[in-house]
Amino acid sequence: MAKRKQWNPKAMVETVKAVRKKEMGYKTAAKTFQVPRATLKDYVKSSLEPEDMVNRNIGRPTVLPKVIEQMLAEYCLEKTSTG
Repeated sequence: MAKRKQWNPKAMVETVKAVRKKEMGYKTAAKTFQVPRATLKDYVKSSLEPEDMVNRNIGRPTVLPKVIEQMLAEYCLEKTSTG
């Protein structure tokens, strides 16, 4: 299984901007900036800003909030050290 998001986020932002400004086509831009063409098409068609799309988390949302997760981790470490 291939790993996801192996491309450079800054390059993807620049590529999306170039295609939206009609400076390059999809194929040329994807080759020039070394980003996947299918992902580029999805990002160009989206109404979001390129920076927002690149920085999104992929996958299922977390169940616990970060604060509770941190408290749980500290509790587990504390109980492990005391025995």
